[in-house]
Amino acid sequence: MDNHFHFNVVPKAGGGNTTRVVFQEEVRTPELVALAKAGLDARGVTLTEEQITAVGEEVSKAKIRELAKGRPIRRAFGYFTDEPTCGGRHDNPDFIPTVDNMNAGARGRLTPDGLALFDSIVSFQRDGVIGDKVPIINRIYDGATRETGQITLGGPFRISGPEDFGSEPAMGATLLGIFLERDGGTPVRIGMFSKWTDSEIFGSWPAAISGTGDVQLRIAVQYSGNADPSVFVYGEDLPIVP
Repeated sequence: MDNHFHFNVVPKAGGGNTTRVVFQEEVRTPELVALAKAGLDARGVTLTEEQITAVGEEVSKAKIRELAKGRPIRRAFGYFTDEPTCGGRHDNPDFIPTVDNMNAGARGRLTPDGLALFDSIVSFQRDGVIGDKVPIINRIYDGATRETGQITLGGPFRISGPEDFGSEPAMGATLLGIFLERDGGTPVRIGMFSKWTDSEIFGSWPAAISGTGDVQLRIAVQYSGNADPSVFVYGEDLPIVP
């Protein structure tokens, strides 16, 4: 997982283009708790993970209770606004309301301060144009350290994506495969894999990579019917574990 906001460009039927987010790995409660704890520690506030989880649960339930009363929640903690919503179609105005026929729910958005914070940290990465097939990588797992987003030379790896890695490149297809490159070095090709599927690739990192600094990773595959290889560059360079 990298730190970029991934998106695709989508042609519109009436001309022009729009964009669509490419979802990355989900953020679950334990990660939110860990991030909150790190932020609180930096502010000199000490809470246990259990206390942060309890606060998060109670704040969430309090917001839902008030939304269920039709109360908008404005600029909660300075960053988020939530509003109750409803809609749907009713032939007779004297209908009996239910959650389903009311289409009742809630919608959230960022406050001005929330948008300012978002703008200050977001970094965009264009994955491709819908219709232009690309082998997108979502996650790089280093088997030696059991961590993501790094390389242990000579160790095993698992690369994951949503799909569309295509067919495993042939041994002689020197322009296809996974390529690693450092500043001042020559690209190193990985062309042999223990397993290759549409959504996962298993193999081993090379024993050495020339050059200095972190490593750029790119994948090149050949899709049936395409004249040229399709290339995807992972958005964040990978550190080498000492």
